[in-house]
Amino acid sequence: MGMPFANNIELDILEDRLNRRISYSNIFTDIKKISSYLYEVDYNELDYNFANKWFKENDVALKPTACTSVRSGNFYGRNFDWFYNNDCDFVIRTSCKGRIPSIGVAGSVSSLNKNSMEKAPSNEFLKLLPFYTLDGINEAGVFINSNVVPQDKGKVIKTKCTENEEHEMFMLMWPRFVLDNFTNATEAVEYAKKHISFFQIKQASQYGYDIHFMVGDSEHTYVVEIIDNKVEYKEFNIMANFHVIGTIFNEDGKVYTPVTQDDTHNAIDTNKITKHGSGLERHNIAIDNIDNANTKEGMVNLMHNLLNYNNSYTKTGNDTWYTEFVGTYPSGE
Repeated sequence: MGMPFANNIELDILEDRLNRRISYSNIFTDIKKISSYLYEVDYNELDYNFANKWFKENDVALKPTACTSVRSGNFYGRNFDWFYNNDCDFVIRTSCKGRIPSIGVAGSVSSLNKNSMEKAPSNEFLKLLPFYTLDGINEAGVFINSNVVPQDKGKVIKTKCTENEEHEMFMLMWPRFVLDNFTNATEAVEYAKKHISFFQIKQASQYGYDIHFMVGDSEHTYVVEIIDNKVEYKEFNIMANFHVIGTIFNEDGKVYTPVTQDDTHNAIDTNKITKHGSGLERHNIAIDNIDNANTKEGMVNLMHNLLNYNNSYTKTGNDTWYTEFVGTYPSGE
């Protein structure tokens, strides 16, 4: 039994899609423009070998974003705090032989912006698009999403699985792999730990960002992270942009923020938050509202609260201090 899929894009909008259709190869059924910057693409074939080879040979940028994911009862929601730009987002539907049908959201592909979509996007990037799936849910009710997280202390480029290595893949390909192949979340995270060797792109490492994941089904919700070059997971139902594994939470489930810390204690020392971790205050907002987020309306309200949250201001001199972050950052960083 699948879980309801809640996010800030109402799926009802699909009924009002425009009639613009573009035919491509047999890999994509068609492309439908839903609204400005938003498209839907249906796939009946996925080329994992092409995608994995492309990611190994090419460098792509991961955009620093401030996203939050929440599971409450039978509802799961996530927000996208993107920087404003011309990049398009895509509703991805898959119905491929031998794979579990799914629906998801893909984006953050600079080559698929408003201009390229209005002209004619290349087949190469449309073949890659399903492997940029940032969140989704499959027909079995397994959902997954990815958020950025500060780079692990081990400066992870590649992990080692604990058993015979069967799959090597770019980290951002894993959501697609989970949606295509697993009917429960526990099997998905155990398989990743035992059989997948993840690699990260150089540009993401240079920016200081890795990725972590939230994976769940009707029974369980896990946060999956790369810790000391190993895949680790923890049953947890909120994920922002700091490592959940290794963080010490208060009894009420909250974490210290720069607003609540005093002169002698800070979030890094008391809660083991990785340097440059963010989303501490968004996590606390989720804690305050999660009990009321087990309905569609409640989850949408929580997502709006997170999206409307902005608490940055200029301090003295040229420094800008973001309360979302642990530390103080010089302007321009």
